[in-house]
Amino acid sequence: MLKAELGKVDLPALDHRNMRQALTRIETAQESLKLDFERQEKRLIRFEEQTNRQFAALKGDTEKLAEQVSGLKVDTTTLKEQMALVISMLHRVLPPDQ
Repeated sequence: MLKAELGKVDLPALDHRNMRQALTRIETAQESLKLDFERQEKRLIRFEEQTNRQFAALKGDTEKLAEQVSGLKVDTTTLKEQMALVISMLHRVLPPDQ
């Protein structure tokens, strides 16, 4: 009886249907991978843009810091000159050490 039932099955049609289903699954997987790739690409672009903005901000901060350090050097030089002037004035006013 099983043999009789198997004789009624159209094997080429069954193979065709199985191949069609497999092809549909492959196409679906390809579309999913394509969407994943596009999302990853967009994420990478956003990350790169954010990194570039952060580097630009860091460069600006570094330049400001360099200006501040340069200003401090000028202030220090000015203070040294003023201290030297005060010391020379004190030497004139105070009696020499003995």
